[in-house]
Amino acid sequence: QLEAERRTDESLLAALRDRDSSVSRKALQTALATPGVAASPSVMQLSTQLYQYERARDSLASRSTSHPDLPRLNQLVSSTEADLLHAVQGGVQSAIASLEGRITAMNDLRARQQQLSTSEEEEARLTERVDNAQKVADELRVEYQKAKIAEAVTVGQVEIVDHAALPAKPAGIGLPEQIALGLLLGLMLGSGGAFLAERLGSTIAQRVQVEQLGMSVIGVITHLDRDGAETGMKSPDAVVEAFRGLRLSLVNEYGAPGPLVITVTSPGSGDGKSFVSSNLSLAFAYAKQRTLLVDADLRRGALHRVLNLRRQPGLTDFLAGDVSRAPVVQTTSHPCLDFIASGTRRRDAPELLGSAAMTDLVTSLRSTYEVIVVDTAPLGAGVDALVLAKLARNLLMVLRLGRTDRVLAEAKLEILRRLPLRLLGAVLNDVRDESEYRAYAYYMDGYALTNEPLFRPLAGNKQGVGSRPAR
Repeated sequence: QLEAERRTDESLLAALRDRDSSVSRKALQTALATPGVAASPSVMQLSTQLYQYERARDSLASRSTSHPDLPRLNQLVSSTEADLLHAVQGGVQSAIASLEGRITAMNDLRARQQQLSTSEEEEARLTERVDNAQKVADELRVEYQKAKIAEAVTVGQVEIVDHAALPAKPAGIGLPEQIALGLLLGLMLGSGGAFLAERLGSTIAQRVQVEQLGMSVIGVITHLDRDGAETGMKSPDAVVEAFRGLRLSLVNEYGAPGPLVITVTSPGSGDGKSFVSSNLSLAFAYAKQRTLLVDADLRRGALHRVLNLRRQPGLTDFLAGDVSRAPVVQTTSHPCLDFIASGTRRRDAPELLGSAAMTDLVTSLRSTYEVIVVDTAPLGAGVDALVLAKLARNLLMVLRLGRTDRVLAEAKLEILRRLPLRLLGAVLNDVRDESEYRAYAYYMDGYALTNEPLFRPLAGNKQGVGSRPAR
């Protein structure tokens, strides 16, 4: 398999170096789809720049083919594409060198394993001889002791004084009690097994179940402990890379000009939608994109606690006309990330989300921010998520393996398909080592960057536990 990967990378590198521009461009697109190459910060930055330049050039060209800025933008597109091609070639060369090192190490390991097998066979043979000798020695020792005891024993006078009395009834519980106890234990085991089978059968636990829902998986988030530290082969850097990959997938999946507006929701509570929303917003902010995180879960929203900010005034206060927009938008510790809290709890919150004020707010925010992430209430809580998804026209679904109710998800997705919106895909949250998706979330230790400010998953936001109502 390693040899096949190396040959594939060498073919890809040769295509990247081909003088035919069409061949090199096609190879460049293939390389950008490779996680190891696409996750490189320099490649990611150049890809973003190239996308922005091409979008600006296409926008000017659609208005006028003789616009004075078109030559400059064409030059920027060409130079950025050349830089991106050079960076991707370096990434593929590094991958080939890494594979060659792993192949050499694997060959050495196989040679040592062959030598070890020969030694193990000899050791097993000698161990068997020692065991046989030990058994013979033990048997001889027992026979010797028996002979000494027989020699020392002398037969004395034995007289039977009285016979033992027979018991009136058998000791222990009787047959009826045994039958009753067996029936009780069988009933308990059967009930427990039925409950467990029903519980496991009603949740999403396999990839085929996600595909049956009609969604593609565009992100996989590994399991985190409650304190934010991971166990096993993973590290917090693996979660950082997972959100970087999700960020790149969303940019490629969106593919439309203008700001990226995403509504994040889940079928039920406890799936980790707020965890994904907050850390996805932080991932876009670290990419130097002007980002706004909106806590539109007007029922139980608590993202303000994660960010150590205030809840009031917030979204409901603005939509009700109690305050203007300025005091609602709060700055965070990151200069590229702003936040709007849920605001004062109100009974008419769903009606406020569908008001003209909410439409005007989203329209005005589009001109200020490059990315807007809207965290909503679960689909099973009411119509809040449906209203906001229709307004944003882009929906990201969070599913937690072993926790998300499959029947509820199917019912809510059937409603979503009737609305004029785009389902970008599913994010699998809380993936553990034993899951079939563990390979998607694998991260090699020792490859964390140290010369840039790596963002860490927000420790105050629980990955898969429904948050308490904010006070």
